Parts: sequence; structure tokens; C-alpha cells
Amino acid sequence: MANLILLTGAGFTHNFGAPLASQMMSIIFNYRKKFRLSDKALKLFNGDRDYENIYTKIMSEDRYSNDREPFKQIIQRTYQELDDIVRHQNSHSTVIKNISSVLLKKFTKKNSDSGKIFTLNQDLFIERFHQSNLGHDGITIPGLMNNPPPKNGDELTDKHFITIDDQRYQDGSNHDFSYFKLHGSLNWHINVDDQEDVLLVLGADKMKGIKSVPLLNDYMSVFEKELRERDTKVLIIGYGFADDHINEKLADAHDGAEFHIICPKNISDFYDDVICRPGRSDHYPRDDIWPKSYYYACNLRELFDPENGMGKHCLDRLDKNYFKQ
Repeated sequence: MANLILLTGAGFTHNFGAPLASQMMSIIFNYRKKFRLSDKALKLFNGDRDYENIYTKIMSEDRYSNDREPFKQIIQRTYQELDDIVRHQNSHSTVIKNISSVLLKKFTKKNSDSGKIFTLNQDLFIERFHQSNLGHDGITIPGLMNNPPPKNGDELTDKHFITIDDQRYQDGSNHDFSYFKLHGSLNWHINVDDQEDVLLVLGADKMKGIKSVPLLNDYMSVFEKELRERDTKVLIIGYGFADDHINEKLADAHDGAEFHIICPKNISDFYDDVICRPGRSDHYPRDDIWPKSYYYACNLRELFDPENGMGKHCLDRLDKNYFKQ
């Protein structure tokens, strides 16, 4: 049995209205004056369109020390808007049901050596919709108590927030599959200098943030271990290969590993815009990831729309190339 792994990025939930990084920037941009950032901090928005770069500067440079709490509030408010968008999706739609019953079930322990799904997303899309479709016992977030997720359409309340202290990953779950949120979650809190902050790994040096939280460091170790297993196949949906620490783990995967990428861009644009674009450390995914890759030019809605010819073709190819044992 192949070791099947799913890795999702922002483009995964973008299929259901969630904003990409560029759209997140527009939300943050519109909050910049409401939360009274200093003139120095406001000038950052004049020359940079990457909110994670702005985040890094404000959090690391002393001259922005008075802007840190306001900017954290802006980030928190932005992620609340993200959840507002996601929670209003129709959980009974054919696409969402098929993602649960067709796609996610392929990654349960019954169908894969792994039984593991990894995400870079911090939204609650999986928790909100796929727990209800797969059953609450079908999904576990390793190291955390099984707090019931908010129901479809419900606002987040205090009971949905989890404080991350010294929790660690322990293998041996009896659930169908484990869901690893490598960059934290909008409903996780962590205590920093006697204050609770939302646990969102952002900025230029994400590995530093990951290593500072034992649970997230454990998650990354599990990700690395799974990639080095024999017969590993990684299905990548919605990841733009912009995170060097993730690219490095993928590049170090077992020699026989395969990467199956789903993206709506045509293959030429994807290769030019994504694969040939260097990360922050000038590492090119074309050198060690692309040679092991398969590519499916469609989005999730097309993939699970029985009336969409290209989507049906991609799903047939995916079944043959990826899921066929």
C-alpha cells in the first residue's frame, strides 16, 4: 500500500471563497488606519504588497515596537473575516460532499499507510465541514483534545478556542486520519509574555516560529518523516511553493517520492510563475521537485463536477496515477 499524503495551501479553500495572500493584503490594508498604526508603519504599505514582509518588519524591528499590538489585532480581525467567509459555505453542496466522501476518505488509514493530511492553512474549513460529513470521530488534530468544532454557519465563541501550552504529538490515534496544521490555526492561542496571542505562524522565518512551539515542531518532524518513507505520493492542492522550509522538506523526500499537483493554471504558466520562481533563499522548485511531479490543470470545483469534462479527465488521471495502488 502506498504512503499517500495530502498537502494543502491557501488555494485549497480559495475554491470556496477564502482569500489568497494578495486578497488578505487588501483586507489588512483597509484596517491599517482603524487600528492607528504609526506613520512609520503606514509607510510600509506604500512599497510592499506582501503582508508577511510587513509583519516581519513590525515584529522584529525596534522602531515599530508600538505598532506590534495594533498589527496583531489587524491580523486577528483579518482572520476572523476569513472564517466568516468560510463558515457561510453550503455544507450540502455536491462539491463539498464529494471532497469529504471521495477525496478525504482516500487518505484514511484504510486506504493509505499514512492516514495523515498536512495543511499550511489556518482556517477552519476542514473542521467545520468535513467533521460533519465524515463524522466527528473521523478526524483528529494530534496532540489536542477533541474540542467540537463550530457548526456550519456558527460564529466562533470562547469554547472553540484552544490554548497551546506544552502539548506534544503522540502517534497511535484510532481516528481515520490525522490533520496536521503546520502553521497553527486561527482558533489556537499561545501564551507569550503573560498574554494570549493567536497562534499563527507568519513572516519571513516561519521555521523560527515553528521551532518555538513544541507541538508545531513535532508536526514538522512528522511531515519530514512521512516524506522519507518508501512509496510516498504527495497530493498537493493550493500550495504556491513560496515557503522555503516546506520546499526544502519536499526536496529531501525519498528518491522514489512523487508529487501530484492540482492547480487551475495551465502547465506553462505554472512552470514559469511558480516552479521557476525562487523562494526567499533563491531555491528553485524546478531543480528537485518538478522532475518528480505530475500536473493536473483544474480546480477542486471542476474536479468534482460530474458535468465538467476537463475535471472528469483530471479525476480519471488522478485515480490512475496517484490513487491506484
